Amino acid sequence: ESVASSKWHAAMNHTSGKLLKAERAISNHMIMIAKQTKEKTRFWGQKKANINFN
Repeated sequence: ESVASSKWHAAMNHTSGKLLKAERAISNHMIMIAKQTKEKTRFWGQKKANINFN
């Protein structure tokens, strides 16, 4: 394997590694938002339920 192609492979591996990290970070962020949204929804659902019962 030539030096140029091994450098290219190293660069590609580095780039795909960065992309994977970014994708993981984004999916973690989306999961976090989903959890927060679910908690807010549950909170407001309880508030509405309390209002309805009063």
